This record gives sequence, structure tokens and C-alpha cells, in this order.
Amino acid sequence: MILLGLTLIEAGLLAWLFIALVDLGSLLWLEIVLGILIGLVISVAHRIFFLFLMAIINNHSKPQKKFNMFYFRCVCSAFMIITRVHYKVEGIENVDFSKTYLFVGNHKSNEDFMYLSVPLKKMKLGYLAKMEVGDSFFGKRYAKQLDCVLLNRSNDKEGAKSIINVINNIKKGTSMMIFPEGLRTDRSTNKMIEGHPGSYKVAVKTHVPIVPISFINTHKIMKNAPFRKTKVKVIFHKPIEYDEYKDLNTIEIEEKVRNIVNSVIPE
Repeated sequence: MILLGLTLIEAGLLAWLFIALVDLGSLLWLEIVLGILIGLVISVAHRIFFLFLMAIINNHSKPQKKFNMFYFRCVCSAFMIITRVHYKVEGIENVDFSKTYLFVGNHKSNEDFMYLSVPLKKMKLGYLAKMEVGDSFFGKRYAKQLDCVLLNRSNDKEGAKSIINVINNIKKGTSMMIFPEGLRTDRSTNKMIEGHPGSYKVAVKTHVPIVPISFINTHKIMKNAPFRKTKVKVIFHKPIEYDEYKDLNTIEIEEKVRNIVNSVIPE
């Protein structure tokens, strides 16, 4: 269903572009019909080409992953265009792409992870995501390619295994993005609320720097789209080095990170 939706959206955009560029005088109905037909043909051809290309490189994991990451960034960019998101990134100079980090942010929309696809494209990055992500069309095909670890929130034992997998990813050199608020989050505000302290065991066990990230206004996107634009800001704070949190417990680390994330978010 998601693939069909993306195809129809793409076809609609192409049809609108054709109608805007072509002038057949009084034959507006012909412009509309031709626009829809051309949009559908190009969109379907695009999907067929993509599937054909994936079939060719399916047995070569590295090129497949590289292509999937490029395609993933294209999907993210298309989403932002369609939903009229204007987003600004600040503090990216605080991130050394040669290092491995634990990224932690406030979680205000299901699309928060998309806003990292471009600024962090030069580094290996994975995500801790809810188990349901793996049930979607997109998730089934891209979760592994995006180094996602799926979290079973209804089973503590399985949840602990997921945290161990995140730790293993970091030890292998893949930075990980987590959203400690989980289902606790209040999506009526930008502010980060108290999250799961256990999430920070990842940092305690791996000794990697923690980079707090503030997502501002992502909770407004689906309310505004497509008629009003949304100005989104993503702020990368200075890393919290291991020496700064090694003497803190996970509850204290959670509070420290939360205060940093909220420090730039207006009331």
C-alpha cells in the first residue's frame, strides 16, 4: 500500500508539473488527461526500473546497501517536498564523521529519523526502532539496510536483547540513534519528557560520546501538510564525552541529556 501511495503521489506531482508547463489553450481537459497519463507512465516506469536494478545487484550486498541508502535519502527528500517541510540543520560541525556516537533526541513524529538522512550521510548510522516498523512494506525491505534494531516493547527479555544488539552495532563502528521517550512522548509539545533510563546503558557499556539532538516542530508536520509549510529545525549539540558521564548512573545521564535537548526549545 505504501508503494502504491508513493507511486500515486509521484504521478500526481508529475501531472501537475506537465499541466503547469504545457499550454494547450482552451483544451484544459486534454492537458489534465495527458498530464495524468504521462505522470502514471513515468512513475510506474520508475518503480519497474528500481525493482529491475535491485534484482541485478541483489547478490552484491555492498552495492545494494549503497544504492538503498541513496534511494532512502531520495524518499526522505520527496516526503519533505510533499509535506512542505523547510528544515534547517545547526551544530553539525560538532559531529566528527570518523567517530562513533550514540545519538539521542526528542521524539515528536514517526518521521524524525528522516531528518538525519542527509546531514549524517557520510557516516554509518543505525536506529533503534519499534518492532512494528518491521511489519511495514518499507520496514521489511530497508530496516536491515539501515542497520535498524527492532525493539519489542511488550517483552522485557526481548527488549534487553535489542539493547545488546545496539551495543554490538556500536562496537562494530556503527553510530546509533535512539529515542528514549518511546511511547511516553507528548507530541503536543517540542519538549523532551522523561525517557527510559535503561536506554543509556548503551553508552555506559560502549563508552562512546553521546550527542543530544533537538528536533523542533516535527510534531506539526502532519497537521500542516500539505496546505501549510512547516519550519523544522534539527540541532546537534556538543558531544557528552565518556569522562563527563562515567560517574553518573543512567537516571542522571537521562536527565543531563534531556536538559541539553530542551535548552534550545522555546516554551
